[in-house]
Amino acid sequence: MTQPQPSPEPSQPPSPGKPKRGRPPKQTQVGKARKRRPTTFKLPAFQDIATLTDAFVDKLIHMYKLAIVHDRAKSEARKDRCLRIEIDTKYLETSMAYEKTLSQASKAHYHQRKLQEAQTRHMNAETTHNRIQMEKVELEFKLAQCQKKLMELEKELEKSNNSH
Repeated sequence: MTQPQPSPEPSQPPSPGKPKRGRPPKQTQVGKARKRRPTTFKLPAFQDIATLTDAFVDKLIHMYKLAIVHDRAKSEARKDRCLRIEIDTKYLETSMAYEKTLSQASKAHYHQRKLQEAQTRHMNAETTHNRIQMEKVELEFKLAQCQKKLMELEKELEKSNNSH
């Protein structure tokens, strides 16, 4: 087993005087500040730069206004959710306190009544959903009939225009 021998020539980083590929290095003079030349736009699209910047600023303002409105709506929704949670919590706490005061038979009767109320609400929601679905199907059928009549009338109109 032989150990790898270190290379006889140690690798050195490239010398700072050696130019890299691509752009030549900047030549700066110590003590002299470089003066910027004013930018002149030769393309016609950039000649009215004030209008372009005003339009850009207007777009930014509009974007920030939309963001503010969006954030306000989110915070209002968050407040409403928190309020709803507080109301639900208070309702559950009072319901729990009421249930603790009931006897075993009264508690069973109370739970039976709550179950019936929930089933009634569910049936009402299901009935409403089914009624809306039926109305939707009827309206879609009427729409299809109207579209069919419209197509027939358009064909008749086209035939009458072609015959003249």
